[in-house]
Amino acid sequence: MSTYDDTLLVARFAALAPEPLLGDWEDVLDRAGRVRKGRRRFADSLHSRRRRYLVVLAAVALVVVVGAASALAVRAYVLAHGIVGLPPVGAAPSAPKSGELVLGFTFGHTFGDPGRFHVSVYADGRMITERVGDYSRTDEYRNSTGLLERRLTPEGVELVRAEVISTGLVDHDLHLTSGEGLYFGQIAFRTRDRFVHVTWGDGVTWDDVDPDVARQRPTPKQASALVRLDKRLTDPDSWLPGSAWENPKITAYVPSGYSVCLDGKRGLGLHRILALLPPAAAALLRAQENTPGTYTNLVGTFPIWCSDLTNEEARALEWTLDAAGVGGWKDVFGLTYGAPGPGEAATEFSLTFSPILPDRR
Repeated sequence: MSTYDDTLLVARFAALAPEPLLGDWEDVLDRAGRVRKGRRRFADSLHSRRRRYLVVLAAVALVVVVGAASALAVRAYVLAHGIVGLPPVGAAPSAPKSGELVLGFTFGHTFGDPGRFHVSVYADGRMITERVGDYSRTDEYRNSTGLLERRLTPEGVELVRAEVISTGLVDHDLHLTSGEGLYFGQIAFRTRDRFVHVTWGDGVTWDDVDPDVARQRPTPKQASALVRLDKRLTDPDSWLPGSAWENPKITAYVPSGYSVCLDGKRGLGLHRILALLPPAAAALLRAQENTPGTYTNLVGTFPIWCSDLTNEEARALEWTLDAAGVGGWKDVFGLTYGAPGPGEAATEFSLTFSPILPDRR
């Protein structure tokens, strides 16, 4: 289980806040947000833009400002809510670097992102979760988290698999529409040497699933089974025995690297986009793979180029962009540069940093 080094975190954040503020954490965030308004980003996918499950949901904004908080308060917030931006220098990546996915589950509680929950379970026992909180006019997306992890025993992994099997929905691929209280979601369940895919929702697309696949309306029984599974996976402590956990402690998931993607707007090509970046940033990205692809959202389909960077390379790119004054923002979903503000399309391009999960999604 990866964790943070207390000394490194204290040293990193003490310079930002030598004197702790009084009051609770919500009050600290509120006051800090008024000082550094606009330093935000949105996340319209769960993980990498190159390997995205859901590509047509509304954008999510989450303000996480740490400049006015004490070092210990920041550390507690990061551990409880996930990494803000990139991992601090010295943060040990989750080990092992790669892992075999046995279950991916996403459940949307609205037609947009608010309330969305995602969990990935790996054969080595890691359970990695992410949650988008409900919308509030004053606090935006409250209770959102970045990627968090804990570790199951082999028995615990089998108990989670058995819970999914008990729904009666993963005997074969099944694709449903919205309805009967369901908005959108998916199950990717490994059985032997392949995945069974169960999806539901209108106007959504998923990796490894034909976007034009025939869908049927969910029955009340199917909808009830999915709602129950969401409750069970969201709160595994309510039904898993203590012996199911190798380590029940929840901590921030530290990726081994980031998928850095350039989105071209208005038909811009890669060379044109790179010319818009600071020279040092452009040089770093030119040396990468820059695999081409496309990115689809509610506005349209745009070209995209992605490369995998180590944490060190990602931090070097971040520092270069910040030093050059390139506009962007960070939160528990990662980093975005180029767009004028959360939820707004970039005028020329956007550059996103998305954490790489053990199964390379």
